Amino acid sequence: MRSVMLALLVCVSPAFAQMPAPIAPAPEHALLKSMAGTWQVDMTMYQPDGTSMKSVGTMVARLTMDGLGLAFDHESPMGPGKMLGHGFQTWIPGKGKFQTMWMDNMSHHGMSLGWATWDAGSKTITETITGPGPDGTEMTFTITTKVESEKKHVATFTMKGPDGKDMPMMEMVYTRKG
Repeated sequence: MRSVMLALLVCVSPAFAQMPAPIAPAPEHALLKSMAGTWQVDMTMYQPDGTSMKSVGTMVARLTMDGLGLAFDHESPMGPGKMLGHGFQTWIPGKGKFQTMWMDNMSHHGMSLGWATWDAGSKTITETITGPGPDGTEMTFTITTKVESEKKHVATFTMKGPDGKDMPMMEMVYTRKG
């Protein structure tokens, strides 16, 4: 058994020698750090018929991978149960963008993936997300998050309507707890 392990080490050692160094935090990672914490989430979901539904939930966001990523968990009452969601966001230096992943227990058809940019001047994150819609067909939507302060962020979700114009889907107001 030792000879097999030794042979594996000899064969694998050159590959480890060529491994790149871990990614160093970039200035964009400071944005992720500023989002870590526990947040109250006041949600308004807009229906096609013009009505809306409100809910208050909680999001807990924590840094991972030595500050290179932000993992977040969301919980809120929704309809007859509660929505549980999990997401992850990280800065991709080679793309010059943030990459986002989201999944929840209401989206029975898989996870959503997207890319986001940060405009420091307007303090706005703009994400384009693609994933399964309620009926399982792929849909694309935009999330525009205005960082109003360290304690308040407002996210507006829109998608293209049948007429090709942006229509509101949801608004989430994040207020830092504590």
